Amino acid sequence: MGIYISPPAQVHIASTVQSLFYGMIHANFVLHILIQTAHGGAFIVSFGICMNILLKRRKGHYQYHLLATAILFILVSANFLVYMTYDAVKMCFYGSNPVDESNRCWLPTTRFFDAQYETALASSSVADAILLWRCYVVWGKRRKIMILPAFLYVAAHVVGLVLASSDVVVMGNWFGYDEKTPLSPISVVAVSAGVGLVSTTIIIRVTLGNDNMESTVVLSRATNIEDGVAARVDISPSAINLKQEGTSEWPSMLEHEFDGSSRSSGNAVTVD
Repeated sequence: MGIYISPPAQVHIASTVQSLFYGMIHANFVLHILIQTAHGGAFIVSFGICMNILLKRRKGHYQYHLLATAILFILVSANFLVYMTYDAVKMCFYGSNPVDESNRCWLPTTRFFDAQYETALASSSVADAILLWRCYVVWGKRRKIMILPAFLYVAAHVVGLVLASSDVVVMGNWFGYDEKTPLSPISVVAVSAGVGLVSTTIIIRVTLGNDNMESTVVLSRATNIEDGVAARVDISPSAINLKQEGTSEWPSMLEHEFDGSSRSSGNAVTVD
């Protein structure tokens, strides 16, 4: 035994469900656009800080860093605009409730998904190239360290480019045309693996560098001691900490090197 619902009531229920469904999708698109706008704003702030630092220091080949950063900003901005436009079109399409033939939105003739993926791939290649260069510099320009990260970098982006230009998988029908999904998770995983490997090597190098800082000269100054002999005092970070704490003991890494050009003998003396 079923419940009888009159045709007018059926139409009303269907209309209510449709309104709720498209209203939820509309809210989802709005939230998506807001999140992307927040991320875009954070990236603009980071870009401004980076450019400010590069312009102030101007060390080494800073002009190449400026160029790479500017190219990355342009690509990310293009990707952001494509995503925003795509979401706005989908929001209009669903918000107009096309089921009741009231759709009056502009239907795109281009494949937004292709533009999204290709701009994201291009910006990723530039960002990863900058990261690879920084890792190369941090590791003292040792090429052997960079073999595996460089291989993953090239392989991931080549595979991503090939998949983006081929119709591997076709799914969905948005705005009257088929939208392809070219196995993007594979390329994303490959790119993420390369970035993770490079980041890990940088962290290891920085950690090792901080450990070696204890035995590295951090302060060098000339002073006069007895008999007018010039001595250069090299103080490690631990020695500075002891001195700041008022401790009279000096660590074993304190080293005096006597200048041979002084009036006394130039023998080097190490204080243990």
